[in-house]
Amino acid sequence: MSSLPCRGQSRFSRLRQRLYKVDEKTTGLISRDKAIEGLAILPYYHNIIGVYLIATPRLLKKADLLSASARMDTLRRALAHFDRGLRFFKETGYDRKMLSLEAVLHLNTAACRVHDGPMLQARPHVSKSR
Repeated sequence: MSSLPCRGQSRFSRLRQRLYKVDEKTTGLISRDKAIEGLAILPYYHNIIGVYLIATPRLLKKADLLSASARMDTLRRALAHFDRGLRFFKETGYDRKMLSLEAVLHLNTAACRVHDGPMLQARPHVSKSR
């Protein structure tokens, strides 16, 4: 019943909810799969999904409470993906080639922090990306 569209629900909102559900399923599957544990595909996946998610708040430009709530939820989800991607680098050894991905994850986290709160929250991520 919850997957049935409401009259006031926009097409964008319905598609966003579908993306969230597919993302939750995919994240659950890849986090439990021992075959890909420790592979570089994990931080790439989390970075790509996080970037898609931070692109959507720009589409939610309304200044009402519902849009602000949707923007904050989207940023929270993106930050969770960037955090999972960065966790890979703490738990797994990596080569020089992967350093650029770690830097990108830090910069994307900083971009979310700028939208999320004070600029001071973004500084550590910007400095770690160098």
